[in-house]
Amino acid sequence: MIRLPAERGLQLKLIAKDLGVTLTEAIETLINREIEAGRLEDQLPLWDIDVFTDGIIFDAPTFALPKLTAQQALNVANAVDKVIERAEKGGFNLILEGEKVLTIARIGRGITFASGEKAESVTVMMAQDLARQLRTAAKAQSN
Repeated sequence: MIRLPAERGLQLKLIAKDLGVTLTEAIETLINREIEAGRLEDQLPLWDIDVFTDGIIFDAPTFALPKLTAQQALNVANAVDKVIERAEKGGFNLILEGEKVLTIARIGRGITFASGEKAESVTVMMAQDLARQLRTAAKAQSN
């Protein structure tokens, strides 16, 4: 957690109000501006997306998945998009390897990624970041 002087917290709330979003979404908007400007690496801390010759690693903070193919990474990214758009009410269960399943679902204002007994919840903007990063990894792995 971040501790801020009360004055800065109030200023952030004014920014959020001006943008018509929550405080969290305002901060995420500022972070994404820095990513787009190239001043911040396009990587979500604690989530691991790495490209190797034999596949793509996509690990959450509390669970690891088998290496993904480029197509599987694209399938996960597309599932995230559909869950964000609420096109799939029940979410998605993606079978990755054998019986290993990744579930992506909308829970309230957030998105949950789950595998086995472990689950991680993220904001919509964080889920969009992960989907974009998976697409980038899939493109890099295909080349």
